[in-house]
Amino acid sequence: NASSIREVSLALAQKNNPTYPIIVSLREALDGPDIVSTTILPSSLSKSYLDPTWVPVSFPSALSVISGNTYYLVLSVSTTDSLNFYRWSTHDANPYPSGVFYVGSVAKSFNDALARIR
Repeated sequence: NASSIREVSLALAQKNNPTYPIIVSLREALDGPDIVSTTILPSSLSKSYLDPTWVPVSFPSALSVISGNTYYLVLSVSTTDSLNFYRWSTHDANPYPSGVFYVGSVAKSFNDALARIR
């Protein structure tokens, strides 16, 4: 069964006022190359990660995916700022039982990043 991913929505918030872009990528391996990616510069985000803003992200082309295969939705930034940063909201009720949330290469098995995939 093949289908495709053309868009995701991310539950994002911000701490203070970050002004740098977020790279949103899909990969077949956590440390593998991007299969498809795009860059966003969110504005007007919620200041509360408990009440995030859902940000739609469209990819330049749809990614064909195969049911049962693992894919990674990766957010990265080219710079860090300890005072101004983005937060990708998570939930500890495991809303995606087959999913795993990573911070770097460390699995956070009891948290899931909040995203909608279309």
